[in-house]
Amino acid sequence: MAAFQASGQRLPRWCEENNVKPYQLRYWLQKQTEAISESGSTHWLAVNVAPWKKEERSNASMVVRVGPATIEVHDGFDPALFAQVAKALAELC
Repeated sequence: MAAFQASGQRLPRWCEENNVKPYQLRYWLQKQTEAISESGSTHWLAVNVAPWKKEERSNASMVVRVGPATIEVHDGFDPALFAQVAKALAELC
C-alpha cells in the first residue's frame, strides 16, 4: 500500500504494472483508512535538524530527510502527496 501511495499513479495503472487486482488494493486501502480513523490518536515524531554543510545545499525550498531518504520540496508542492510520501517513508525507514 505504501508503494502505491508513494508512486503517485492512479490505482488501475499501478495495479496493472504490479500484478495486483484493483479490488484487492481497494480492500487494503479501506482497511488502512479504518485503522487510522479508529486509532484516533496523533503520534508525533521527533525531528533532529542537523546543521547544513555548504555542499548539501540545493535549490529546493525545503529538504526533508526521513531515515536515509531525502525529499526536496519546491514552491507549489502538493501537500497531500508530500504527506503520503513522508508517511510511506516513515513506515519503511
